[in-house]
Amino acid sequence: MTMKFSARQASVHISELEQLTCRGSQGVAILASALGRPVLSDHSVSADIGGAVNMLTLSIAADHGVELAMMKEWLPGLRVETLLILAQRYSSWQYDGPDEHELTFYSNLAGVPSTVRSNVASLLSLNQFDARALLRFRSPSDVEALTHEQLGTARSDRPSLFNIYAAALADRIQGVCRRPLFVSLPIAQVSSRAY
Repeated sequence: MTMKFSARQASVHISELEQLTCRGSQGVAILASALGRPVLSDHSVSADIGGAVNMLTLSIAADHGVELAMMKEWLPGLRVETLLILAQRYSSWQYDGPDEHELTFYSNLAGVPSTVRSNVASLLSLNQFDARALLRFRSPSDVEALTHEQLGTARSDRPSLFNIYAAALADRIQGVCRRPLFVSLPIAQVSSRAY
């Protein structure tokens, strides 16, 4: 029998979002609105980890003069890669289930990096083939998105204005949100025998 697990992202509170984006509550509300999350004036903003990645990415781009609306197409790939990086770290996880299954869960985070990456992608229902590790901005409207595999082989003679790396986003989020970012629960035992 093998155990199956589900996972959910933790919430990131307004104070953490303010620290991540270097903006006050009004600035965070503007970022949330740009992501299609309308904010009522008497309610504070919160987001899951993926939403925090998006807000951090938007804030960096905005600081370099990129229009927030132009960024929407680039957010999903960078968000997926950042979540995968974070989820591969033991410290990012909290197991919330029976003690007898805890070791089984944490074994998903051990081993060959490509296997661990595949395991956490499955846990978080992420398509790792959508992941983009770097956004390279040649201008505010000329953006190149590179995969994890392309990072080592990408060469360009064109200078970039700035870059946004998923690994840097992950480090920043982990530095601000000093707690588990994902919670895992066992959902079912599945027989490994074929019938």
